[in-house]
Amino acid sequence: MQIREQIVSSAKGLVKTLGWHDKVLSLSCTKVNLSSASGRGLFPNGIVEIAEILMKDWENQLSLDVKLADLDNKTLNEQVFLALKKRLSYEEPYMPLWKDAIWLGAMPQNLPNTYNRLFSTMNTVWDILGDNSTGINWYAKRALIGQIFVSTEMTMIHDGSFGFAQTWEFLHRQLEDQNFDNIQDLGYLSYKYAKSVFR
Repeated sequence: MQIREQIVSSAKGLVKTLGWHDKVLSLSCTKVNLSSASGRGLFPNGIVEIAEILMKDWENQLSLDVKLADLDNKTLNEQVFLALKKRLSYEEPYMPLWKDAIWLGAMPQNLPNTYNRLFSTMNTVWDILGDNSTGINWYAKRALIGQIFVSTEMTMIHDGSFGFAQTWEFLHRQLEDQNFDNIQDLGYLSYKYAKSVFR
C-alpha cells in the first residue's frame, strides 16, 4: 500500500472520533513515520481531501451495492429512495461529526470540488437507475435529486432517532410527490440546489 493510501486509511478511522481537523492528518502521518510537513505536501488542501476521497469511495460503492434485482417491481420514486438512502447510509459511522466535514466542504475555496462531487454522485444514481434522458431534463433530474439529497443530509446530521428513522421518513416525504418525467424549471431547481449547498 502506498504511503498516501496508508494515511488516508488511518485518517478515515480517526475522524470518526477526533473530528475533521488537520491534526488527524498529522497523527496519520506519524503512524507511517512521515513528518507533518511531508503530509501537507501530500494533502495540500488538508483534511477536507479525506472527505472528498470518502465521497468518491461511497459513489463507487453505490454502483456495487444497488443491484438491478433491488429495483424490480418498484416505482421510479421508490428506486430513487432506495439509491439515495443507500448512499446516505454510508455516512452513518461518521455521524454526528460528519457535519463538520460538510461545513468544510461548503467553504468558498472547497465548494467547487464539493459541488462537482455531489453532482457526480447524483449522476451515478441516475445511471444506476437506467436513466436515458437527454438535454435539459438530464440536468434537471440531477439537480432535483441533488437538492433532495442535501436537504436530507442536513436532516440526518441532526437526527437522534433510532436508525435515523426520522431521516428516512423525511426522504420519503421529499420524494413521494415528485414527477421525474415532468421537470420544467431547471433554473429554479439549480438555484435550490446551489442554495442548499451554500447554506
